[in-house]
Amino acid sequence: MRCRWSPVLLLLPLSLLLLAGTRELAGQKANWIGRVPAFDVQGHRGARGLIPENTLPAFERALQLRVNTLELDLHFTRDQQVVVIHDPTLAAGKCRKVAADVPDLPVAIAGLSLKELKRGYVCDVKQKEFPRQDPAFRGEIAAADYTVPTLQEIFDLVAAFGRTADAPYARRVRFNAETKRVPFDPQHIGDDGQAFERAIVRLIEQNGLADRVTIQSFDHRSALRVHQLSPAIETVVLTSTGNPVRPDQLAKEAQAAAWSPTFRFVDRDLVEQAHRGVSG
Repeated sequence: MRCRWSPVLLLLPLSLLLLAGTRELAGQKANWIGRVPAFDVQGHRGARGLIPENTLPAFERALQLRVNTLELDLHFTRDQQVVVIHDPTLAAGKCRKVAADVPDLPVAIAGLSLKELKRGYVCDVKQKEFPRQDPAFRGEIAAADYTVPTLQEIFDLVAAFGRTADAPYARRVRFNAETKRVPFDPQHIGDDGQAFERAIVRLIEQNGLADRVTIQSFDHRSALRVHQLSPAIETVVLTSTGNPVRPDQLAKEAQAAAWSPTFRFVDRDLVEQAHRGVSG
């Protein structure tokens, strides 16, 4: 399904992204078509099934497993630093407090400075739903740094991996980053409604990664802001079960490259609706 605004319909909800660590991928070569492989193996929150999610060790393990793409989630600290974490709050189920002079858990990411976040908490708590998770894993690059990483630290990790392992592989690794804005809840990310996206785009461009990053969001306005700031960065509109949307209109309004619905939300009528929007 190709057109100016939507070259592909992605039926890849977050729940279906292939979990890095389910099989060894070392030695396998991706069948690349342009910039995107024929089958995109994504490390969901790094290697969530093996290492505590969205941490530097988790992303290093995903790289060791030779994923094509690192999938990650973005939030904004009080001092407007882009950090990689899924939930809007630090909670005891995933993280623990390690400094006395920081707020107790649970605590909102938007209420902490980056210094407080780094100094006061680690997110190495093993999750019961992932029995193979190893919070004692140490990476060659990340060591045992289970603090909440910045987006810049993820970019630096991939660059460092290329210097210690297979450089051609590291240079083609992509990043699938979700801005964790919530539609109609501007306080979910503590900014003026645009600073978050500006900071993300600035980091991507400073690192020369505009052609290797996809920004996705359940808030189509966030995808639109990124596209307006940097049309070279691919954007994706996400929708979940029960969203009362016209996918063709939503993706067009966001000027997104793709629509990525949760698979339970997709039926024949919606697919045909999306196709009619493309042909029209």
